[in-house]
Formats: sequence, structure tokens, C-alpha cells
Amino acid sequence: MSDDQDGDAVSIYPPVRRTMIGLLSTPRMSTYQQACGGDVEAAVDLYRWNLDVSMALFESIHYLEVATRNRIDGALSTLAGAGNDWLDAPPSVPLTAGTRSRIALARSHAGRDGRTPTHGHVIAEITFGFWPYLFSAGYNLTLWAPALKGAFPTATRADLHSRLGRVADLRNRIGHHEPLIALDIATEYTRILELAELVETRLGWWIDSTSRVDAINRRRP
Repeated sequence: MSDDQDGDAVSIYPPVRRTMIGLLSTPRMSTYQQACGGDVEAAVDLYRWNLDVSMALFESIHYLEVATRNRIDGALSTLAGAGNDWLDAPPSVPLTAGTRSRIALARSHAGRDGRTPTHGHVIAEITFGFWPYLFSAGYNLTLWAPALKGAFPTATRADLHSRLGRVADLRNRIGHHEPLIALDIATEYTRILELAELVETRLGWWIDSTSRVDAINRRRP
């Protein structure tokens, strides 16, 4: 669409809506306009829907992320033994250089503004994308067998690795405000629930009973 055509299309909008289209930018809106056959008004509605469904999915992922990291943290803290912090990679919890570097980055973020970071602060700063790595094949004998297998008794290491990775990718897309309109939202949501049930059956129930995803997905423009 040319600049003149774009200007003609938005000229029928109230001033506030014209301002929003400009703020969102033509490159960002182009994906939505293409999906709507060039209809700018429909594209704005689709953009808003994308925002709504993104936030709804993020709410569900939030519960999953916190529960997963807390279960991992508990298992590895036990493996580390009394007086040890598994984040420091004691002999009982051997971590790769890559894993240690991600922890160091989280510790740096947790210590900003001169704050002394606690274990909990560091855990909270670790990104969701970190946790799938702890279920990689390289940790099969060192982390999975002695600790994580017992924390996730209904799952396999490989399954957790792949499922966590997929949900982490979705979370990253949401975090970077990317379009989700090409995704099957129902499938993505089912993956969240299935993973939640591997963490704890009641977690899957809680997420599904509080989620807005289905309702928002049904009203896609």
C-alpha cells in the first residue's frame, strides 16, 4: 500500500485512532493488514486481539514458570546438600560453563542498585529459557537421575526438555510483542496445560480454571 493510499484509508478514523496507527507504525501493522486483506480498520482490531490473547497466554505461562522453577530449585537444593547453594555449582551439582554464565548474569541483575542478592532474588531473575537446559542430555546422569527425576515423576527428561523449550519460545514471542496470529492458539494453550500437569496435576487444573485464553481465542476478529 502506498503512503497516499494508507493516508486515505486512515483519514476516516477519529483523530485518536489515527494517532495510534502512527504510533504502532506501518511496518508493525503490515503483518496484520496482510492478514486482513489490506483492511486497516480490521487490522487494528486484529492487533488488539493479538495483544489480548498474548496477555492471556502470559498469565497461564506465569503460573507454569513459577511452579516449574520452584520445583527444580527445591530438587537441586536438596542435591546440593545442607550449607550449599546449587547456584554456586558445588561438587554435587556440576554445572556447565554456559549454565554458570547464565546464573552469573541473573546474579548481576539481582544485585543492581547495590542490593545484596539472595538465593531467591537470583532465582527470580533467571529467565524461563534457562530451565529447559537443565533437562538436556548432558545433565542426564548429574542432575536428572539423582534429583530432577524424582521431582517430576510422571515425565521423562527428554519430554520436559522439549516441552519447556516450546513454551519458552512462545513466552519470548509474547515478550517481544510479536504477532501470534499465525499460530494455532488452542494448540499452544494445550501444550501449556499438558506441561503444567507434568509439573503437578492440580497446577493444570488451576491454570485452566483461571485462564482467559479460550474465551479470547473464540472472539478472534
